Amino acid sequence: MTFEELEQIRIKYKNKSLLAFGIAICIVLATLLVLCINKLYDIIPAAFIFTFFVGVVTKAIITSSSAKLYTKAYKDYFIKRSLEKIFTDLKYEPDRGISEKVIEDTGMMYMGDRYSSNDYISGKYKNINFIDDYDPEYVLILSGDHI
Repeated sequence: MTFEELEQIRIKYKNKSLLAFGIAICIVLATLLVLCINKLYDIIPAAFIFTFFVGVVTKAIITSSSAKLYTKAYKDYFIKRSLEKIFTDLKYEPDRGISEKVIEDTGMMYMGDRYSSNDYISGKYKNINFIDDYDPEYVLILSGDHI
């Protein structure tokens, strides 16, 4: 993938987001207009909240596939290329992560009731394997907020 292709995907996502935002604004304004014409002033706050929610859902529906496509293309272009410059024997799977069991077995943290993982990376750094696929000796846990 080239940078130009990535940029085209980004522009399509941005345009869909703007279209969805415009539709959401039209839904809210049309609802408020109908309520004002019919002098239903007492339900305007509830109607505003409802139509705002409908607008948010509409945006999510319109942009979800574009957002996923852009995220995948971005990770492929920037993340994977950056990792390939540093690591040898790189295995990068953006849709897979370290299993919950592996993290839980480390005993390093309370697992809570939700778990999410993505961007599985394994390989060698200066001839040292930093994760084996199924039975790692050591696991490094990083959070995207701190990298």
